Amino acid sequence: MCRTWPARCRSALPYPTHWASGGTTSLWPFAVTAAMLERLLRLVLRALGRSGRESELSQLEKALRHRFSDRTLLTQALRHRSHAHSRNAGRSASNERMEFLGDSVLGMIVAARLFEGFPDLGEGDLTQLRSSLVRRETLAEAARSIDLGKWIQLSLAEERRGGRDRESILADAFEAVVGAAYLDGGVHAAEAILDRWLLDRAADMERDRAYLNPKNQLQELVQEEGTHDPPRYVVSSASGPAHERRFVVEVEIGDRVWGRGSGASKREAEACAARDALRQLPRESRMIPRKPE
Repeated sequence: MCRTWPARCRSALPYPTHWASGGTTSLWPFAVTAAMLERLLRLVLRALGRSGRESELSQLEKALRHRFSDRTLLTQALRHRSHAHSRNAGRSASNERMEFLGDSVLGMIVAARLFEGFPDLGEGDLTQLRSSLVRRETLAEAARSIDLGKWIQLSLAEERRGGRDRESILADAFEAVVGAAYLDGGVHAAEAILDRWLLDRAADMERDRAYLNPKNQLQELVQEEGTHDPPRYVVSSASGPAHERRFVVEVEIGDRVWGRGSGASKREAEACAARDALRQLPRESRMIPRKPE
């Protein structure tokens, strides 16, 4: 720096200066350096964030048994619409389109595997077994088994509302991941995920007859026991905004509540309540009130 600037220049400088005997030392270079360092730090932190995210996605790929050649597909499959909206990215940047594709791919693979794996089941039983495997509750269970919620990208508001463990968000993300795997590696990549995390449940469901309509099962059991009245389903509460309603239903037999369930619709909540009652009745069937003679 020049050490013999005229005095009239000192007040014109827009940056702080330090004056020493015999000349001046401007702090202007250090201001630039600090700005550069701040920018560099942001770039480094951003790169580290991407690196950490890439490392986490590698763990997820290992669990999924598929390594994505185009990892942007997996990233989009994990992006909830709330996150895309918070970044002004638009709905097309969320996982909704991949969820749409994954739903169809999942249904096709599940139907084919059940057809091959259960040759003695008729059309009706196959349909009910498939419905049990692809329903939201089962898909959310599969997503939790992978700890998929940890990787889903949500807005801060959705995060605070507990979206990371919400059944609908988990089930949708699972379908989206299946769709992403199909786009990246074809049907075999999607099959690898479903074989590991979903289709192994089919044998247990078939053995326990858990795939049958739980309301019909409960009705039949109640009739066999000779109870006074058929099961009654009562909505005990309904909450949430119109697009995310949550119903809680209780099923009563006689004057006692035998099961409770919740769901995004009354039908889903009733099925969950019936399923809960079926878990109780085999142990306590003698306690069900009987018809008066």
